[in-house]
Amino acid sequence: MLTRYFSPQRKIWLTSLCVGIIVALLAGCIQFMVIYHN
Repeated sequence: MLTRYFSPQRKIWLTSLCVGIIVALLAGCIQFMVIYHN
């Protein structure tokens, strides 16, 4: 049950989700800084 729950496909999906969130946060911070300084 545990091996089926923590399948490689699930790990890849969670990793991509975390990376997407981090990239979105970085993009938001950069946009905010550019707008704030301009």
